[in-house]
Amino acid sequence: MELTPQTVTINANTALRGAYDEVPHRAVTIGMHAIHGSRKIELYFNRPWQAAVLRKALLLERTTEFPVTLLRGMKHSPTVSPRW
Repeated sequence: MELTPQTVTINANTALRGAYDEVPHRAVTIGMHAIHGSRKIELYFNRPWQAAVLRKALLLERTTEFPVTLLRGMKHSPTVSPRW
């Protein structure tokens, strides 16, 4: 899928110190079936506001309303890398 110019700009400013040309302009989405079948899952949090996502992922009941909570029932745990 094509990323919006706003998404590319935000990613450049927050993750790559403004290196707009280094940010991919396209992304791939995958479903939960593919994620659950993976050998390894790594979650990266590189913005302070994403701490709320991590907290909810760890504490909320498992629900499709917040798909990251579904990772908790997997045969192997995701690797989490907070970097803020």
